[in-house]
Amino acid sequence: MQIFARKGVNFYQNWTINLMVEPARLPAELIVPLSVIKGEALELAVQPGTDLVKNQPLAQPQGDGSPVYAPCAGRFAEIVERRLPGLGKTPCARILVGEEGTREASPAPQPPTRRTGRYSLEGGARIEERKGASSLNLRRLIEVAKRAAIVDEIDGQRLWKKLAALEGQRKPAAVYAYGVDDQPYMAAALGTLASFGREVVGGLNLLGQALSASTGILCRQSREAAALLAEDYMGVPVVYISGKYPSLPAAEAYLEVVRGMRFGVGACMHLCRAAEEGVPQTTSILTVAGDGVQTPLNLEVPLGVSVGDLLEQCGAFGVIQRVAAGGIMTGRIAGPQSPLHPGITALTAQSEVFQPPKSACVGCGRCAAACPAGLAPFRLYQAARKNVPAQMEALGGKNCMGCGCCSYVCPAGLPLTSCAQWVRRRLEESGKKAKTGRKPPKAPKRPAKEPAVTAAGRKEDKGHDENR
Repeated sequence: MQIFARKGVNFYQNWTINLMVEPARLPAELIVPLSVIKGEALELAVQPGTDLVKNQPLAQPQGDGSPVYAPCAGRFAEIVERRLPGLGKTPCARILVGEEGTREASPAPQPPTRRTGRYSLEGGARIEERKGASSLNLRRLIEVAKRAAIVDEIDGQRLWKKLAALEGQRKPAAVYAYGVDDQPYMAAALGTLASFGREVVGGLNLLGQALSASTGILCRQSREAAALLAEDYMGVPVVYISGKYPSLPAAEAYLEVVRGMRFGVGACMHLCRAAEEGVPQTTSILTVAGDGVQTPLNLEVPLGVSVGDLLEQCGAFGVIQRVAAGGIMTGRIAGPQSPLHPGITALTAQSEVFQPPKSACVGCGRCAAACPAGLAPFRLYQAARKNVPAQMEALGGKNCMGCGCCSYVCPAGLPLTSCAQWVRRRLEESGKKAKTGRKPPKAPKRPAKEPAVTAAGRKEDKGHDENR
């Protein structure tokens, strides 16, 4: 089956990557974030100076939450603060990797054919039952996902919270593994399906069984995807998305019709590992690519590896002007010391960044033609400059999805995406003020600089976009 994304932009680029996922090299030290979800409160489970084993808890939640685990064996040296892309300054555990960096907290037993895994407080796998993964109901699956600290890479939320929200509610009729790579220099989702297809399908089947829903895979149409997945991948039907970037509006419209729900392929993979082997999520799969690296790779990276270490493994060369974490259209700028966290699925190193000359809005309407949400970004830009909340709300400012298409096609080089995102935050704060009495933030004299890298790929595609 195939669905079509009608509004947005097209990319024309020639680049190749080996889809198979390789293990990342373990550096001399890891900087492991102790909080990857805003609002989560955790307390240290071990003190600095402690020798660690792999999968040992570093921090335990205060209240309802998930632990943070050591991705390798080593010594817990100290607490440091690092700036994480999209999360800001975050306390992190600095771990000096030992010679036995992969030593487990307890000997890993041979996985029996039918079993379910749960965690001991020491971090090792403890097999309690042998009822088979298919016997996991929704409540037990939520507990497995919570113990495993699984983060869904498509939205950065805890998997167990997404499942817990379904308790007592109408269940989806179908669940889909979302394997869409629709931004330039991204192939992590398809690489996960190519290298860990059995685990992805296994986790997807667990979700389908727990929710009494049918299963499927959503994937971006490409020659590589068609060759790998065909129309049926390991017994699971595949739905292809073709057309323009972004794919999300078309996917959401389809899911609304079939009453479906999507989960990241990485989250499905880690759920299968947690249920079958009793191991938490301590790695993440991402694509390291761009014109600043010699060898683009899909890597399975332990959490806490720095951006600089990953670029070095992929052969970074020359002067890198910018590194976008999360895709060049919607990602955040990352520094070389920034550690990896589960929400990052791509690192794009750019040796040259195209910046169009900035000028006043010429009223061409390209941003409105490209906007998949049906907004008029130039109108929002003008309303934001005047700081007129009623006009911003009437123009649909709350509906901006932050895809970056408007900034990408703007010949005047205006920061339309960041402006529209500011409008959305402003309206949300105004709504909170009505409930709490708290004042919303003051409007800046000018729209803030782009927090997301929205037009970084224009050099490669200059002159080729059909909206120009």
